[in-house]
Amino acid sequence: MWVWMNQADIDTINKKLDAILTQLGVDHRLLQAVKTEEDQIMSALTDQLDALEKNTKAIDDSEDAAEAAFTRLAAMIADLKAGVTDPAVLARIDAVSTELANRASKLAAAVVATPT
Repeated sequence: MWVWMNQADIDTINKKLDAILTQLGVDHRLLQAVKTEEDQIMSALTDQLDALEKNTKAIDDSEDAAEAAFTRLAAMIADLKAGVTDPAVLARIDAVSTELANRASKLAAAVVATPT
């Protein structure tokens, strides 16, 4: 079935179609701009996450090294104490041992204070 329209009706329909296509073009450009901004934000977040992971690895390595050092120092202190009878030397060993314990406590507190 054919419907015949006059030129004025056709022109009105064409104008409405042009308006719809124009709006679709504007909407598409806005969507593209939003997607571009989202991509930039995700890229920045990924960069920050990569840096955080790198720093976390460095902290893990440092903690492992500190733990190993404290273990070695504790063994050395125990060995020194076992072989020394001079009270002055024992006092120095105790002072070093106390300082080591204080540093270990500070390190432990810093680790506990690290946000998760």
